[in-house]
Amino acid sequence: MDIPGGPKQYLTDWAQRKSIGQKAVPLKPGTYRLVVVCKDQVGGNVNNWEQPVTVPRLDADTLSTSTLILADSIEKVVPRDIGTGQFVIGDTKVRPRIGGVFRRDEMLGVYMKMYNFGADELTRKPQGEVQYEVVKTGTADPIISTTEDVAKIPSASGSQVTLQKFLRLDKFAPGSYTLRIKITDKNRNQTLTQSAAFTVT
Repeated sequence: MDIPGGPKQYLTDWAQRKSIGQKAVPLKPGTYRLVVVCKDQVGGNVNNWEQPVTVPRLDADTLSTSTLILADSIEKVVPRDIGTGQFVIGDTKVRPRIGGVFRRDEMLGVYMKMYNFGADELTRKPQGEVQYEVVKTGTADPIISTTEDVAKIPSASGSQVTLQKFLRLDKFAPGSYTLRIKITDKNRNQTLTQSAAFTVT
């Protein structure tokens, strides 16, 4: 039997058949253990995965962030779907890329929420900046470094700023990388850093 693209392509396509899902569970601040059990209904195989989960207690006077999500799709939803459905955060559907592996012909989506910036007394806009860096594994110098004024991010306010970006990968050599995002609140002189690893194939 002839397989379009050859056996290697067939195996690649088979390996990429993944299912992702989401379950929202409201939790009070504290530390929990998340256990996920999966069962193959056809073969009967069972596997489980677990990890600790910490729900922070947000302080109105302290800069904080959500988890940094690397996504393969970030898009607005229609009004009737706001706040509901798989991977919907507010009015945006953010589909995470499980494993953080992207092809060079894809775009890497970046999504994160930032909370509790000190705001300017007159404009009520947050005073701060976001610095983005991408470093290839095994090196020290960033291959991408850019800074953005928080006040210029759409719909930014002192209480919440939503970061949505796409990074072109066509000029990245295959390999492993780390995205680092440094957030600075200039009003309160507070700094936070979030990072996430990804791979380009």
